[in-house]
Amino acid sequence: MDVSVSSAAWTHQTNPGQPGVRQTMVSFYDREVQNEVKTDQEGRPIFEMKTFIRKVPPGDKLLEIDRKAVKQDFLRYAREYEMYLKHATTPVEGTPLEAWAQITRAQVAEYKALNIFTVEQLAGLPDGYGHKIMGFQNWKQKAQAFLMASKGQGEFEKLQTELRKRDEEIERMKANENASAELMKDLKTRLEALEGDKGTRKAVLQR
Repeated sequence: MDVSVSSAAWTHQTNPGQPGVRQTMVSFYDREVQNEVKTDQEGRPIFEMKTFIRKVPPGDKLLEIDRKAVKQDFLRYAREYEMYLKHATTPVEGTPLEAWAQITRAQVAEYKALNIFTVEQLAGLPDGYGHKIMGFQNWKQKAQAFLMASKGQGEFEKLQTELRKRDEEIERMKANENASAELMKDLKTRLEALEGDKGTRKAVLQR
């Protein structure tokens, strides 16, 4: 998956003015991260843009840090974060064109040049884009068909999951019922045994 080029990096120095102190290059950038919950619900890959932080100490590649940014990062590197926000693009949610097997990398690049990043965007484009994209109507219809098929697949998988959970619950209830029946049978056997012992003792005492 390609990473968005929306990023900005500046020098951060913990002890400015002190000779020999190494400076760390700090960079905030956007990365497409798959949303597993929405992917399962929709039956197709759904990605969201998340902010990541990269910290690279000069001359120390092994110590490079590259992870999802947290609140403390925004506070600690406030200047770097502010500069990143000025260059950041609007996050886009949906199925990235790269995850759509029907189009080529060249077409992906062409669409991105027009600020079209997801299958959803392509499917919802107004007809006015027809003169900008070769075979526009054909690709728009393919995108719409893909989304409809994916939605149907997602609903089918969701139904299958619900049915599986129902069957598991039924099996659990049956197991509990069987266990209860065995317990009652065991208790009845014990009571009968006790009643038999009681009758025997009574007969012995009456002799």
